[in-house]
Amino acid sequence: MICIIQSPSHAYTPRHALGAPLLEKGHYKEAEDVYSADLGLNDTVLPCAQHKNNVWPLHGIVECLKERNEETECKKLQGLLREALSKTDLQITSSCCCRKTVKHP
Repeated sequence: MICIIQSPSHAYTPRHALGAPLLEKGHYKEAEDVYSADLGLNDTVLPCAQHKNNVWPLHGIVECLKERNEETECKKLQGLLREALSKTDLQITSSCCCRKTVKHP
């Protein structure tokens, strides 16, 4: 028997703390790569360590895409972010609680 446990959409992973300072310092592509890995949008992280539709990296990747003017991908992920935000009882305003500033809430 295989037991699969899905983390809640508001689960917090160390990659959020890695992506946040990259984003804050303007390293948008690097931060986007971190958030993409966390969301399972690329194959750099094993499936068991991915957090699909997690609100924290979704917030971060949307912010990165806005900064990089990646309109098409941004719109797609904004929908996922809205859905994830609607499922949490936390007030989430950035990709990490350690963030000091947010340009695009």
